[in-house]
Amino acid sequence: MTAVRSLPNKFERKHQRTMTMSIEGLPTSETTVIDPLSQLQIDSLQEDKAVVEDVQEVLLEAVQQVSHVNNQSNDDENENHQEHQQDVFQENTEQENIEQENNEQEDPDDSQKPHVLRSDASILAWFAPNSFLTRVAETAKSSVDSMITTLDPGMKEYLFSGGDVSIVVASEKEVKVAPVRDAFIDVFRRATVKGVSVQPLTVAAQPVGPQAALTAAQERISFIRSNFTHDIPQNQVIVSIESFLQEMTPGSWFETALFLLDDPLLSSSSGNQLVLYSQSTPVPLSAINTLMCETPKEYSLKETGFSKTIGEYMANHEENGFKCVSHESWHESLIGVPRRSLLYMTACALASLYREKCHLHNNNRVQTV
Repeated sequence: MTAVRSLPNKFERKHQRTMTMSIEGLPTSETTVIDPLSQLQIDSLQEDKAVVEDVQEVLLEAVQQVSHVNNQSNDDENENHQEHQQDVFQENTEQENIEQENNEQEDPDDSQKPHVLRSDASILAWFAPNSFLTRVAETAKSSVDSMITTLDPGMKEYLFSGGDVSIVVASEKEVKVAPVRDAFIDVFRRATVKGVSVQPLTVAAQPVGPQAALTAAQERISFIRSNFTHDIPQNQVIVSIESFLQEMTPGSWFETALFLLDDPLLSSSSGNQLVLYSQSTPVPLSAINTLMCETPKEYSLKETGFSKTIGEYMANHEENGFKCVSHESWHESLIGVPRRSLLYMTACALASLYREKCHLHNNNRVQTV
């Protein structure tokens, strides 16, 4: 770096000043004598100002020199990086030429074929270790997938199906299968989810109480494992969803969905099953009274619940002045939240809990997740 010039010494300045000055408005021939002490103070202030200006100039030159050195260093680094990239590209190209020459020597019949240099592999090899470009590509792909699924939500199943996670839902109803599919795809990034139509055998159509719902969910899973042996492996992960009614406090009834996940390969102190409950939805007392009255006395499963579901009642009766058009849309009519959204939130919690359990017990189903 160039040496910085020395600061001027204010004491080297000449102090030979004239002790007289012309006063504005007086004839030039007339002069007024100035107090020598005052004149020295004025000269000192002027000299200090000159010193400050010189210091500013020196500092500015130093900053410019440092900036020039930094820019030159950055240019050298960029040149070295470009040279390294060119060397890598050249090495890959030479290696491909050698491999192609060896292939031509081994197969003389191919000598008449035109020589093609596969430089695309070299370029890909150069881009491979670049994490920035990898992130850009992943972000672009994610944006495109998000746009496609927003325009057509049904495409989510085709874009993100596959992977190490395969789930069978013990129902063919889309209102149950879709939330499980979306939740496991969101948690595991890829998952294959399909539904199978089954019904419990020893539980009422509308279970009452969590124990009845748990029994119904277990019967659905057992039925699949016993009757679909040719289509579904015995170690298949199965999710069963069972809605039940319960009187939380006297006169206050709620509908809740029980989630039961069964994985034969999941070994833990609590067994190979996971149980979660969805957000509860209040049910009008008039609906409970009607279901009780419409359940026949000879109904063999009346100890476990009602002969008709709460959805069937809500689809055929007016509540709060609104008649539901579907037995699956009454949740949104009463509380403003669709049933699918309620089930999706619980399915996300179930998928996350299942992933943690698999990692904790080294389950090889999701070792790549």
